[in-house]
Amino acid sequence: MACFRVVVELKIHVIRAFIFNTVIIALIFLIFTGLVFTTLQVLGADRPEGPPEKQIPPEAVNPKLETKLQVLENRWAESPAAGLEYARPRNIPLENEMVRVIIEPSGLPEGINRTALEAQGGQIEATSRSLMAAKIPVNMLEAVTNKVDGISFIRTPYPNKTTRVDTSEGVVKTSADKYHDAGYYGQGVDIAIIDLGFYYLTEAKDSEDIPSSVIKYTKDYTGDGLEAGTEHGTIVAEIVHDMAPEANLYLMKIGTTLELENAVDDAIAEGVDVINHSVGWWNVNFYDGTGPADWGVSGTNPADIAAYARDNGILWANSAGNEAQGHWQGSWNDYDDNGWLNFTDSGGIASEENHIGYVSEGSVIDIYMTWDAWPSDAEDYDLCLDRQDSDGNWDLVVVCSDGTQSGTERPTESLSFQVPTGEAADYYFSISEADAPGTPDIDLFAYVDNDPQINGQLVSSSSVMTPANDEKVLTAGAIHEWNWTDGPQASYSSLGPSNSSQYASSRIKPDMMGPDCVSAYGYASEGYDFCGTSATASHLAGAAALLLSEDSSRTADDLQSILESNAIDMGDSGNDNTYGWGRLEMPFPSTSTDTEAVFRVDKEGNVYSDTAYYGEGFSTGSADLAERVKVTEPVEPGDVLALDPDNPKQYRKSQKPYSPLAVGVVSTKPGMTLSEEGADTNATMALLGTVPVKATTENGPIGLGDLLTTSSKPGYAMVCKEPTKCAGAIVGKALESLEEEEGKIRILLVN
Repeated sequence: MACFRVVVELKIHVIRAFIFNTVIIALIFLIFTGLVFTTLQVLGADRPEGPPEKQIPPEAVNPKLETKLQVLENRWAESPAAGLEYARPRNIPLENEMVRVIIEPSGLPEGINRTALEAQGGQIEATSRSLMAAKIPVNMLEAVTNKVDGISFIRTPYPNKTTRVDTSEGVVKTSADKYHDAGYYGQGVDIAIIDLGFYYLTEAKDSEDIPSSVIKYTKDYTGDGLEAGTEHGTIVAEIVHDMAPEANLYLMKIGTTLELENAVDDAIAEGVDVINHSVGWWNVNFYDGTGPADWGVSGTNPADIAAYARDNGILWANSAGNEAQGHWQGSWNDYDDNGWLNFTDSGGIASEENHIGYVSEGSVIDIYMTWDAWPSDAEDYDLCLDRQDSDGNWDLVVVCSDGTQSGTERPTESLSFQVPTGEAADYYFSISEADAPGTPDIDLFAYVDNDPQINGQLVSSSSVMTPANDEKVLTAGAIHEWNWTDGPQASYSSLGPSNSSQYASSRIKPDMMGPDCVSAYGYASEGYDFCGTSATASHLAGAAALLLSEDSSRTADDLQSILESNAIDMGDSGNDNTYGWGRLEMPFPSTSTDTEAVFRVDKEGNVYSDTAYYGEGFSTGSADLAERVKVTEPVEPGDVLALDPDNPKQYRKSQKPYSPLAVGVVSTKPGMTLSEEGADTNATMALLGTVPVKATTENGPIGLGDLLTTSSKPGYAMVCKEPTKCAGAIVGKALESLEEEEGKIRILLVN
């Protein structure tokens, strides 16, 4: 009996051990496979073979309706909530169960049956030479395409953006001040500012930054109000006015290509000479400068509109764009043959996502993609946004833009996604081939909160937006005003060339450079300057006005030729895709607008003499003689200046006590200013006479008549108590005392 019990217990122990070992092995297997599975998820292993399934199959596509509008109507039929959820990341403009659209006519807009459109609930908002804008009930979109004659295609409006100055520093940097000195202020010249908004215009007029007297014409084409939206147009107008203070300004607010076309038609009718359009448009062509006129179809786009203005004698100045840090383009490559584009030559899943960057919750990601299949070749790509969180968990497809390009729809995809709470992560975009037998080249821009951003495979070349890539547009790139002489270009300034395509060869862009990050009334309260190619195009427009006021017979071609031929070459010799012909430099103006003057008085009351001045006395109203100089850091009146040992012939704030490099003080109100013709300067340094200076009592209180030298605080003077140390380092003699720690006192400069 005992033996039997032992045997039974032994068997039980063996069985228990077997079960335990089996469980352990199983757990190890599950853990191992789980780890493997998790790793594959991080790499995107569960990505489907081929592109996501189309929401509208090709055989069901309405050839007269943009696919996302067709999907919207279907989703709306399920529920308005489903429709709103679909519309939000795709930039579909919804308003009270109506969708705002652009109707491309089969002929002219007059041929669209308005009665039939209104019978379907449509509301016509505006028409132009080529297009119609309307609101259509979401549930009647397909009905309109079927029951209204004269319609070729219904789409959402093309997306656009601004390409983000007291007197702009660019006036002196570009030698526009020479024209003011010679009496040329842009008088008799009409300049249209066609922009997306003129917020703060009333304040700019009240402050005289843009005097009401120079605003000849205003019109809001959007219906939302001229001063609604962005302040961008106001600041652009301020720079133009700084450059050409007597030119007439035409302020036109637009938001769609239809409104742009109407604004240009009005500008032509009003006899405008120059148009400034510091705006870029996405997905209106393959960024090759072409439009419907080149494609042999009806309709229009910003490139066609700009070319039309130039053909009517108007010089069109446009910002190149600030997209160099958010652009990718390339050919179709699918090394592993799974329907997803490989951004690197390595192939495999790891190269199928292009990193946008880590994006915080609440931020908005916008992506715009097009390809060389304009206007409507049957070449179909799709665009997806992917996500990877901080734990390594992969959410392959956050949202996709999957229009069906089967032969009637534009070759574009776009999406807009606001990162939800708790979903801050690294985000990526991926591109799939739905049905693109010709595998045309692709072009894409990505943004986070409106700032261009791609941290993965970045292609900065060919990042010029439309219409700046058009051959009939004067395109401006950007150099920060403090880097104006030697560069480099601003890191965000879009680079050329324009894209080559089935309709156009590539061309060098930009055409030339202007200064940016300049002072502006509209940004003064924000504490920063106006940066971006918008500022540079505005300087070019103002420069053209000065040339035209000098000689009113000059044509648009003449103006562009003069500006380009006088540009100072930078970068590669000659015309190149970074600087174009170089940085803007106005040619020396003719002596006078009318007769051979001896004295001239400008509008500010300044008097100029063409020859030497002779007399028994001369009074300036101020007590120091100053010189225009170049400084290598920001300075302000009262700063003590010293030679900059790292930059010959340039100056900076004094840096240490008893500095033998001290040479003068930044003038507050110079009585007379010396300046070398053509010199690159950005500050006025007092050399002789009486001037306020910043001072400190770090070496003791300052008394009347004390000699002052430099202190340890940059730009400040202190009392000299050790004459041997002060030899060669005296700034001046105190004309006032100073007891407190710091302040400004008047001194007599001693050199």
